[in-house]
Amino acid sequence: MASFQIHEDQENKLENMRLRSGKNVPIKRSALGTIALQANNIKTNVNILKPVKNTEPTKVPFSIHVDDGKENIQKDKVPKKHEVQEKKEGGIPSNILELPRQPFREIPTLMSKLDVKTKDDSPLNINMSIEVSLNQFDFPYYGQDTYKYLLEAEKRAGPKPNYLNRQPDITNSMRMILVDWLVEVGEEFQLLNETLFITVSMIDRFLSYMSVVSSKLQLLGVAAMFLASKYEEIYPPTVHQFTNITDNTYTNEQLLRMERLILKVMKFDISLPNALTFIDIITENCKQTTQTVCLTKYICELSLLDGDPYLQFAPSVLASSAIALARNCLEEGEPWSLNLQEFTGYELKDLKVCVGFLSNTHRKAKLIKHQAILDKYKSLRWLSVSSIDPKPVVINSA
Repeated sequence: MASFQIHEDQENKLENMRLRSGKNVPIKRSALGTIALQANNIKTNVNILKPVKNTEPTKVPFSIHVDDGKENIQKDKVPKKHEVQEKKEGGIPSNILELPRQPFREIPTLMSKLDVKTKDDSPLNINMSIEVSLNQFDFPYYGQDTYKYLLEAEKRAGPKPNYLNRQPDITNSMRMILVDWLVEVGEEFQLLNETLFITVSMIDRFLSYMSVVSSKLQLLGVAAMFLASKYEEIYPPTVHQFTNITDNTYTNEQLLRMERLILKVMKFDISLPNALTFIDIITENCKQTTQTVCLTKYICELSLLDGDPYLQFAPSVLASSAIALARNCLEEGEPWSLNLQEFTGYELKDLKVCVGFLSNTHRKAKLIKHQAILDKYKSLRWLSVSSIDPKPVVINSA
């Protein structure tokens, strides 16, 4: 029958014997401090193993046959004196260096053959991507469907009218100063107009739900433009560039925290159509002149300064009203043609109130002290449309 035994260490056994006998049994080892002192006095009975001599005969390792090479050795050929003189400068013979240098000539390439046009040439133009900037709405076949989608998208979420009345520390003049400064920032960084419109839209949407103190209003504006540039631009400015343009009033971490807060408040929905989106699709599908398009964008950008009167209108109404006012100033026939009416679904009487606000803003543009938009559209890039005098518009109610 199998048996087992419980192992007990000697220290515990000795301690139990001492307790039972009542006598002080001396302990052989004390604390850790005396271990080093007794280490030299310990005698060991372990025999030190000595290396055993190998009695087996040593094996001869395998050998590799090496050819003595006497049969293939050839005496090095000593170069002659005249051969040494002929080779110089990296082994190039001197007679080659002394040849007359041929003049440079243009090598014909394959591109020269592409200049010849034949009936079998491809209709694709390889330079189109460089010379022509394609419009995202330059697809007439899908124009009406795209416009209907944008009409539904503009109802999804937008800024609330008269939200400034609920802001305890922000006024309309502060907002106007911020937008005017953002226009200058956009010109400094050479940003697209779409970036500016998205920026102002995000500011208005954020302020519709959150209260901001006046000292953080510029931080909100620069964070919104930083976010919009990453959404719209191919090469957006860095966070360091945006903090530097504020004279380092805010740190990079503050800017990034505000960016995260904007996205959280808007639930990451920053792709809402704005007035500029509708201007592009309407003018592209209704074939307006370049001067009309530039003047329309100038009038619509002026509306960004005055927030409250225009937040009550849908972006499609604001864009259509700006087109009608621009056509009236340039005297291009009727302010609102039948083609525009059929495409947009708006009649001129539907735009009467908004056109009146835009006409008033256009008329006083040269009188206000915020002139960034006016100076921007004085350039030849925009055909100097800001120098065009406004004209009164009369809209019949019928």
